Amino acid sequence: CELGHAAKTTSGDVALTLAGAVVLARDPASAPGMTSYQVSAEAYAGTEVSGHVLDQKNIRGHASTVVDGVLGFIHRNTRHPTRVVGARRIELDEYPSEALREAIVNALAHRSYDDTGARVIVRVFSDRVVVASPGGPPGSLTVTRLKSGKAYPIARNPLIAQSLFNLRLMEHRGSGFKRMQS
Repeated sequence: CELGHAAKTTSGDVALTLAGAVVLARDPASAPGMTSYQVSAEAYAGTEVSGHVLDQKNIRGHASTVVDGVLGFIHRNTRHPTRVVGARRIELDEYPSEALREAIVNALAHRSYDDTGARVIVRVFSDRVVVASPGGPPGSLTVTRLKSGKAYPIARNPLIAQSLFNLRLMEHRGSGFKRMQS
């Protein structure tokens, strides 16, 4: 649940809002009621979850740190073929970093914070990367409408979405799903 205004504590101090913690706190997961604000990242050799985990990490921190940490984890656990372009050899990414960034930022911005026991989970398999966020699409959105590109933007957590937009992590146009598909 997102707090819109800072709340006064019994000592008269101003408590940090959820949006403030997600964007500004060094480690939001250490704040009361925010323990689920971390990303569980796992890498597997095959195409299914198994008892043999190649790599795993709980990624904590403010939004920018989490996005960078998850992208680094995915980069470390995916292939990077090389190609010669002109006179130079360049390294390619198995998955477009723009699409991965969009999926991660959307998972953080639109997750349900009401479920304090659930985390965003990123799983790297040999054939795909899965980003799972607690809660379904916000409001009246459906996955079908999102895939069609005809959905109007709806933010489950508008203060977090606006903060991520201000940090230039989010576009705030409702076009992320379509851009990830492209």
